[in-house]
Amino acid sequence: MKRLVFALAFSLVFGLAVMAFAEGEEGTAVKTDWTSNIQVGGYIDVRPSFYWFTPENGDLKETHQSDIVFYQAGLTVTAVPFSAVRGVATAYYGEGPVNWANTDLGNNAAGSLYFDEGYLQLGDGNGLYARFGKYYIPTVSKDTFGMHFNLLQRNLYANPVALGAGYNHKYFGVSAHLFNGRHDTVSSSGNPDNDIIDTYSAALNVNPLAMFERYNLTIGGFYLTDATETWGQFDALFNGPAINYDENVPLYGGYLVGRFYFSDLVGLGVRGEYATTGKFDKEDYLDAKGDDTAISFMNAEVALLFWESVLQLGGKYESVNGLDYFGVTSPTSPYYDPKYEAVSYHRYGGFLRTNLMEELSLGLEYLAGADDEGNADKELQIQARLDF
Repeated sequence: MKRLVFALAFSLVFGLAVMAFAEGEEGTAVKTDWTSNIQVGGYIDVRPSFYWFTPENGDLKETHQSDIVFYQAGLTVTAVPFSAVRGVATAYYGEGPVNWANTDLGNNAAGSLYFDEGYLQLGDGNGLYARFGKYYIPTVSKDTFGMHFNLLQRNLYANPVALGAGYNHKYFGVSAHLFNGRHDTVSSSGNPDNDIIDTYSAALNVNPLAMFERYNLTIGGFYLTDATETWGQFDALFNGPAINYDENVPLYGGYLVGRFYFSDLVGLGVRGEYATTGKFDKEDYLDAKGDDTAISFMNAEVALLFWESVLQLGGKYESVNGLDYFGVTSPTSPYYDPKYEAVSYHRYGGFLRTNLMEELSLGLEYLAGADDEGNADKELQIQARLDF
């Protein structure tokens, strides 16, 4: 059913494109500059990448992997036959999550080529609008000064087939969305009892410095009724069936993103975000210490912005609590130790990004992390990206 809905949404985009060549009276074709109605854009991202994992157990060797990764390539087609109607379709190519270097593509990259978004929107995004199709609901901020998706974005993005509506203003934005999620709760007999449109999300953001041209600050928050509908697939951690559980556990959080340009030479970028699930029922999920718990994420970034972000230099810190990040408490792990009680992971590092030309950017990012049992990893990525 969801494939059918997405196919219909994609057909609407194609139909809107065709409408760019409208017919005149008595079926006479009107000569229209289709480039004014169709917008095509995309990017190519290639990364030489290096990864090291150092187990806490000194009897085990450190592992090292490296590769030149075709990280992502994306193409977006936008049809705008009228100012208040648009259709959007986005396709991505990536080498897939089987490679350590692009596990942060999320579970959306189950194959090499996949559709990321395909939706119809009524309204140009200023003022009232409505949206239908496959798109990203507002769970976390998409903004970052570094190269990687951070831990929140890797785990908390969600792009279901949904119906949403919202209102955007210079100083604030608000939206609400609903969809039938992939996972269902179960009745007392253990059978799925609500394969219906019963998952909701809402978001609010404010822009208190919108009156200033060189200062930008966005503060936002979101709420999702079912945390298992995100890329993190937390249901895979459950003790029981992977797709059914007794009661929905929500996800909620907030973020702050600021860019402050003090002159043409230098500015400051700041980003902070925190998100958490509700506490999972002990019958569904216990952490490695045997406690029923929530799963929470945090990210912080600070960057110096030179020449209005032509060059970005900064550092970041991020963490996750409530789960075993490396999977070392699983008996199937080559690093398994029955004494491990890993329930948190944190990492920190720095990044450098520069736009040599408007379309071409180069980047370097180094991150080092460890869980609370002493298992550690390091990652270095070099980025070459072309936008068009």
